[in-house]
Amino acid sequence: MNKFLFVVGPTCSGKNDYTYELSKLIDIEIINADSIQVYKQLKILSNRPTEKELKIVPHHLYGHINNKEYSVNHWIDDVKQVIKNIQSRNKTPVFVGGTGFYIQSLIEGLSEMPSISQKFKKDAEDLFLSKGPDYCLNILEKYYKEKIFPKDKQRLLSRLAFCLEHNDTMENNYGNKVAITPNPLVIQVTKPKKDLYEKAGLRFQQMINNGALEEVKSLYENKKYLKLYIKPMVCLNYYHVLETK
Repeated sequence: MNKFLFVVGPTCSGKNDYTYELSKLIDIEIINADSIQVYKQLKILSNRPTEKELKIVPHHLYGHINNKEYSVNHWIDDVKQVIKNIQSRNKTPVFVGGTGFYIQSLIEGLSEMPSISQKFKKDAEDLFLSKGPDYCLNILEKYYKEKIFPKDKQRLLSRLAFCLEHNDTMENNYGNKVAITPNPLVIQVTKPKKDLYEKAGLRFQQMINNGALEEVKSLYENKKYLKLYIKPMVCLNYYHVLETK
C-alpha cells in the first residue's frame, strides 16, 4: 500500500463519495486539498463535508482558518503535522480536493526562498490600487525580461512585493525542491461533462436551500476585513449567489 493517496478530479465528479467507499476497504483519514474549503466562513459556498459525512471517516484541515492570511506554505506546514498524527495511528493519509497547486506542491515540493514581509505585501497592494497595473509593470520590467500581464494580479503583486523587498526576482532565489509526499498513488475520479454540469446545477440549488444567501450576505458585509485574506471570495459560487439576490 502506498504511503500517500490522492483522490482528484473536477468539481462534482464524486471525489468524496469515492473516498468514503475506499474507507470501507482501507483504514484511512482524509486531508483537505482544496484551497477554498480551508476557510471557516465558506462552509456552504465551498461545499464542505456535512456533519453526516464527517462521521464516516476522520477529516482534517476543513474550515480551520478564520479570517487570516493563509497560503500554500501555511497549508504545507499544517499538512506535515497532520500526516505525522495520522501515520502515528497506523492509518493512510488520503488527500481529497481540486486545487492543483496544493497537490503539485505536495508531490513535487516547494522551492525554498526568502519570505516576503507584510509591509512589502501592503506596499505592493497600495501601489497597484493607487498607481495602477501599468505602473507596477514598469517597476517589474527593471527585473524581468518577460512580460507579466496585469490581468494576473496575484502573480504581479507577489513578484512586485518580492522585488521591492529583496531587489531581485523570485526566480533567482528558488532553492531545491523536496517532495513532501513522494511516490503517491493518484486516483482520478471523473464523469462525462453532461453529468458534471447537471450535478453542478443541482448542487448550486442545494446550496441556496441550505443558506448560501445568508452566507454571502455575511461575507459581503465584512468584505473590507476579508479582502486581503480570504482569496476564495473570488470563487464562482459567491458571485453566482449574488446574481440570484
